[in-house]
Amino acid sequence: MKEDELLCGAGVEETISYLEKRGGEQARKQLLYLEQCQPVDLVDFSKDQWLSGYIAYYGV
Repeated sequence: MKEDELLCGAGVEETISYLEKRGGEQARKQLLYLEQCQPVDLVDFSKDQWLSGYIAYYGV
């Protein structure tokens, strides 16, 4: 699992929106990180697919 997937568990656009509203140094750093990851690592990210993987792995 990649760090960017954990950060975007609510969805990529939802996370970006939240961080933009949140403000602050940590949110700014996370937004910069996502900007770097999004074109490559998050291009096909699906929160439903991500969640189903966790449900299958942990058996819940």
